[in-house]
Amino acid sequence: MKLSMQITMNFKTWVFPNLFKIDDEVMDMLRSKVLRDGNVAIFGPASGITDGICISADGATRLLNVPMEIVPRTVGRRVLIQDSGHPITRELQANQTYGDSLKYGPVIVPGKWAVENSGGAGLGFASAGWYINRTGLFVKEEGLGAAGNGKAGDRGGDDYAVIWSIAMPMPANLLRSAARYAGSNIWCEENDVDFIFRIARNVRLDSLFGLTNRLCRFKKTKYRATGRGNSQLNTYAVPFHLRLDSR
Repeated sequence: MKLSMQITMNFKTWVFPNLFKIDDEVMDMLRSKVLRDGNVAIFGPASGITDGICISADGATRLLNVPMEIVPRTVGRRVLIQDSGHPITRELQANQTYGDSLKYGPVIVPGKWAVENSGGAGLGFASAGWYINRTGLFVKEEGLGAAGNGKAGDRGGDDYAVIWSIAMPMPANLLRSAARYAGSNIWCEENDVDFIFRIARNVRLDSLFGLTNRLCRFKKTKYRATGRGNSQLNTYAVPFHLRLDSR
């Protein structure tokens, strides 16, 4: 994956499942748009594996600010989520496992005790062969950290959090929890595929229960004294009740 140099949107949660190349140009773009303002950036297993010339763990170390190592193995990858009391894993079910049996390599992993010694928090164990006994999912915060971590203070250019996973794809409930930690508005708590447009709504249900979407919209207001306009971001709940039609 080559990171576009034309990122113009602002989000609280970013997901980079395969950001292989990390160099000065990519890091400058990430710092200017992503790694700031209390955002959370999620990176996949081979993030930072090359600078465009050599394969190593140096780019991952630079990106995550955790000493990473490279293991010349080809393995399938899974993560066993560990509830260590961190807000991201606290709301997840016990012993949840995710990942894929597809084998690929080499493998980038944190150094032994590198996550804890760097001030990060382990969120899960790696299951990638008997010879790789390392953290498989962790969060590392810089400055005041993520906007939703409960710490007071305005977030600026040095305040953010990164999440790294040795396995993909990540389950929906883990992504929701990470987004909540970033201060993102969670549209739906169910594991449904949900597309909402101005005039249409499309849903693939994972369950046959009613839904409630928590959407955001801008409310335009005008001040009488000055005649100037202003926009305020409001959140509102929209309940949906669906039933099966046997015809």
